[in-house]
Amino acid sequence: MTERNNLFLDDKSTELFIWKKQLKQKGLEHISAEQLETIIKQNIEKNKLEREKLEQQKVKREKEKKNFKRIKVVEQHDQLIKEEASFIYNKILLRAKVQINENRAKPIDIFIYHVKDHDENLAIELYEPLTYLKKLLAQDLEELLTDIHDYINKEIQQNELKNRLSNNEARSEGINSAVIVGVLET
Repeated sequence: MTERNNLFLDDKSTELFIWKKQLKQKGLEHISAEQLETIIKQNIEKNKLEREKLEQQKVKREKEKKNFKRIKVVEQHDQLIKEEASFIYNKILLRAKVQINENRAKPIDIFIYHVKDHDENLAIELYEPLTYLKKLLAQDLEELLTDIHDYINKEIQQNELKNRLSNNEARSEGINSAVIVGVLET
């Protein structure tokens, strides 16, 4: 044996260590060396299996954590999209209200006013919508038609977004709260 392998100059350092006090406590002090070696090998194998099991559990927790984070990111993204769509939609409604109050209303503003709930705070009284349409030229009618399509598309997007967000909330509510708490704690 070289000094390199035996730093403490102990002849027994390369031999299998047997904890005799522990064997005595367990009542195994009279066991043969072959039986003891078998028990040690079984314990080593048992420890390896337990370590593998713990590693698998760790990998599973990490996957759950990533999945939970992914769900959170999707929810935040959906919330931002909802806020943006709501902002644009409210801007359209506010623009129509301001245009009507300042007597600069375009046909689309009047259309929006009649489609949505009437606001009692408007300074002017609006006539029947057809009276506005009779005064329009063909080009103005085409512009109105385009504006109506844009408005309807915004309305559809707003409704689809609400439906999708409610579906995402229902899907995230399906996650067991114990899993969420466990993922957050690790």
